[in-house]
Amino acid sequence: MPKKHYFNQTPLYEANYARLKRLIPNSFDGINNVLSLANNSKIKFALEIIESHKFTVVVVMKISYDFSSPLITNPSFKIRICHDASVAEVIAYHHHANFKPDYHYPNQGMLHKDEKQQVNRLLGEFLDYFINDKRAAPLELLGQLP
Repeated sequence: MPKKHYFNQTPLYEANYARLKRLIPNSFDGINNVLSLANNSKIKFALEIIESHKFTVVVVMKISYDFSSPLITNPSFKIRICHDASVAEVIAYHHHANFKPDYHYPNQGMLHKDEKQQVNRLLGEFLDYFINDKRAAPLELLGQLP
């Protein structure tokens, strides 16, 4: 049986938490249910709080485009944000949830060996896009439900 190799995900989770804090500096105190943000690139994302506890918040982040193409899907992430540990971890992406730290390859779902790490890296890339895109206008609040 091959030896399993587990990747240390903590620095990635900490970086994603820092990115979320840059996008939403006031933490999640001002968000009651839904926060939508957009820039001039015609890409929007919405955060919806589905669970809120003393130190942990679970949000669904949906990314949408103002254009349609059969080749482009609208990504959806379910993210657990732990304020006391300063980490943000993807716990579901599209129809996949409960990622294992390591997969044998090939496997039934044809998931990558390091699928969990790749999904969290993808979240970081989307957050970086909204933070750093030089063509984009600053993010603006589009809507917030009471």
